[in-house]
Parts: sequence; structure tokens; C-alpha cells
Amino acid sequence: MIAMTTKCIVEHLEENWANENYLAPISVISSPDRDSAEIEESTGTAPALPLVDSEIRILDFDKITRALYPKDHPTSADGIFLTRNSKGKINKLYLVEFKGGFFNKTPKETAEYKKRRKSETDQLLDSIKSKAVHSYVTLEKQMLTRCADSSHRINLYFMVVIDSSGDDAYNESGTVDSVKSALKHFNLKKDGEGNDYYYNEIMVKTANSFKKFLKANEIVQYPLEPPHNL
Repeated sequence: MIAMTTKCIVEHLEENWANENYLAPISVISSPDRDSAEIEESTGTAPALPLVDSEIRILDFDKITRALYPKDHPTSADGIFLTRNSKGKINKLYLVEFKGGFFNKTPKETAEYKKRRKSETDQLLDSIKSKAVHSYVTLEKQMLTRCADSSHRINLYFMVVIDSSGDDAYNESGTVDSVKSALKHFNLKKDGEGNDYYYNEIMVKTANSFKKFLKANEIVQYPLEPPHNL
């Protein structure tokens, strides 16, 4: 649940996953071809450009999920990372999903076209909702079951980063709002015993606004130097 301790999650991620097998630059994790590392070499086709071009390294949550579920693994967010507050203390955990396909480069006004685009958008939203649910379950039930001390809580966020055009003609704010609305069910809730579950906040950003987020926040990098400032 949200009452996971900061110390527990920081130590768990560092001890079990913060190594070269599971750490990768955002440029890699946000690339549509990241699961096809040999595509360029085998076919001569250049890989698709990453959604966000950044060398900041975060944990590959897809790979972590596949390691936790050797068979029949669930869907999952692309990455997971921690941030520090202004005092240097680690206090937030983000599950991040990079999702292209929202920006339409060649819009048409025909009814048939609009119907097809709505169907495509609905499929994208269904995929994101599935990842929000399964990622939460994986984090709580597979990674943090040994966390008993809830004296120091860490805030949990689900962030979706979508493609954007940088063109005023594209209604970026409307798209962001529609994605956020589709995920509103996963905002923080309480169970029958009054315990928190799901996410402190659902965040949706365009690729451009995510780059600004990276500049404005300190992303925890590994290896950590003690003390962890929990």
C-alpha cells in the first residue's frame, strides 16, 4: 500500500535491481524499439526515435516485471524512479509509461477517419489503464511485501508521457486532460480498513513537459552514496 516506507523501497530497489541489467537511459526506455535491440543490425532499419531523448538513467520496470513473473507476466509501466525533495530527502516514487500514438500528423475531418482515430485512442487508453493496475499490484504484492514499518511514507505517482507535436494546432492540453480523466479511478483511495491504496496522483505530460520535469527535479541515480537521506 501507499504506507510503504521510504527506507524499504530505496534499499529494495538498490539491492535487487539497481544494476546494469535493469538500469537504462530514458532514451532507451522511451524508445518504441527498446525490446528489439537487434532490429537495426539484423534488418538494416534504423530504430524509431525515443519519445524522450535523455541520458538520465532510470530502472526498467518492464524488465523487473518479467524477472518477477517468469511466466505469464502482466503488463507494466516502462520505468520506475525516485526523486529527492529540496532538502535532499528521497520522498517520491514514480512509475512512468511512455506512450506514443496520440499525436496525429495528418488529421482528416471525415466521419470514418474520426471513428477510426477514436478506436485507436480508446485502445491506447485501455492499455495505459491496464498498466496502471498491474504495475501497482506488482509493486505492492511482489516487491514490497516485506515492508512492515510505515513510520515514513513515500508518495507514489503514476506518470504517463505522451507524444506531442510542439505545434499550436495540436490540442495538447485537451489530450493530456482526456488521458488524465481516463485514469482518474486510480487516484488515491482507502480500503475497508482505512488503508490507502493506488496513487497519490496521476500525472500526464507531453514529451516536452517531461523534459522540463527532469530539469526541475533531482532524479535519484545509482549507486547511492550513504547516507540515503531517507
